[in-house]
Amino acid sequence: MIAAPVVRRLVTLTAVASLALMGVTSSPSLARESARDVAIRAADPNAGPLITIVSLRKQKLRVFDLNGEVTSSRVSSGQPGFDTPTGVFSLLEKNVYHQSNIYAGAEMPFMQRLTWSGIALHAGHVPGYRASHGCIRLPYSFAKSLFDVTKLGGRVVVAQDETQPLPFDHPKLFRPLPQSTPAAPQPMAQAGTRVASNDIAIGTNATGGLSEFPRLFGVTPALAEAVKSFQAPSAKPATRLEADRAVRERLSRAETDLKVIESVRKAATEVAKAAVQASAAANARLATLRKDGDQVQAGLRAAEAKLAAAEQAFEAFIRSPHPRGSATEFAVLQDTEADLEDGVLNATLSVDAARVGVARNELAFAETQAAAVTSDTTRARALTNVQKAVVDLKSAQLAMVEVKRDIVRRSKPISVLISLKSSRIYVRQGFEPVLEAPISVSQPIDRVGTHVLTAMRFSQSNADTFEWRLVTAQMPPLTSDAVAQASRKSRQREADSAPMPASAAAMIAASALDAVVIPQDILDTISERATPGSSLILTDRELKANENGPNTEFVLLTR
Repeated sequence: MIAAPVVRRLVTLTAVASLALMGVTSSPSLARESARDVAIRAADPNAGPLITIVSLRKQKLRVFDLNGEVTSSRVSSGQPGFDTPTGVFSLLEKNVYHQSNIYAGAEMPFMQRLTWSGIALHAGHVPGYRASHGCIRLPYSFAKSLFDVTKLGGRVVVAQDETQPLPFDHPKLFRPLPQSTPAAPQPMAQAGTRVASNDIAIGTNATGGLSEFPRLFGVTPALAEAVKSFQAPSAKPATRLEADRAVRERLSRAETDLKVIESVRKAATEVAKAAVQASAAANARLATLRKDGDQVQAGLRAAEAKLAAAEQAFEAFIRSPHPRGSATEFAVLQDTEADLEDGVLNATLSVDAARVGVARNELAFAETQAAAVTSDTTRARALTNVQKAVVDLKSAQLAMVEVKRDIVRRSKPISVLISLKSSRIYVRQGFEPVLEAPISVSQPIDRVGTHVLTAMRFSQSNADTFEWRLVTAQMPPLTSDAVAQASRKSRQREADSAPMPASAAAMIAASALDAVVIPQDILDTISERATPGSSLILTDRELKANENGPNTEFVLLTR
């Protein structure tokens, strides 16, 4: 039920002020603008979103909210050969100062883009007839006033004839999640289900719990405790409060995960630093031992060479003939022999000492080499852990970004488009795709045209439903059979005590809704995200990919 009209504030901006803001000089056409062109009533914040409707035949723009018409203005649309397309649009971009990149930098003040291919609302010359290159020109002051009250994503319908929003309701229109917790379902039976068995486990509890399961199933007390403490995965939210809480919990989990993973990365980095230092020290020690090993090996070779020389000298002396001479000569020979023996002994001791040094060096080298291998392995593992932690951190950061992005997306109205021609449903929110899936149509229906249904606000009589408005962007060519089919649906609905609008457009829209069958999981997703301002587009046309790329809600051309 529509609330009593509220007093609306009149915002009046003079043409001179508007032109001064834009840096545009005055013109005779501006002087002829009527008071209607320089004034726009501020929309009641409780009256739902604004719906802008342009009639090309009447060259008129009208803005509506739940309470009716907010304002209107004359326009100038595309001249012959540059016809303005009709269809369902949303405001994709707003720019106070904009220049056309198609028509030699032509100025387009207070531009509000409808398509990425060049169609927009903007201030310009409004001579009273079609004169643009496809855009919809508005009087300067009105363009400024309209720019101030519209929002990105706002609905704009461009049609040949005049149309206006009509109250509409239908059982198949999607509903928001309930505001409060629904009544808990009653159990199907008072007694719990029992498992028949002639072999009951010992230790049956007093209330007849899991300990009564048969041994055949292998249920141990530990498993029973685990099953009793098991928490099932959280189901989809049943109320708007639960949905909000779930979003907050998701953000909290993402923040916690990010902090934990950041701590893990820092700890892994510290471990890796220590491992790198230990590995570097071990390898430096190994290099020193390798250098020392070369020196002791050289010392051993020198000692062995001295020993060989001493042995050769001693052997040569022994083998040489020494004729007996005087006592003095004999004493000299004995001294020489003793010296040679001492030389061999000393050389042997030097060789032994050198060999001990080599052995010690080899042992130290082996131990250090093992330590270096261990350090290198630890370093490699630590660096791998750091790399993994960095990857996990990036994933957590991306998850955080996605959570925040989803929170922003969920704050915007959801838009649903049902194409009866392709039997598909498209759901977008905040200019981003949510899902696309096939649907079924329960019965063949004739062409239905294109209709836009907007959830203006929560119903004042039932906060778990919306108040809807229907705007027909294009009527199908009605045949007598189509009218009869819609009338039969209307009579059946009246027989079921469900209210049915009397207009042909409403009957056709209702008939189309009657035939559409949407999977329950898709309905659940829509209900979870539905807020006032959400919309449903019913059309017998296909959604063209060339106008519906990124950063677009829906652009549905009807001509």
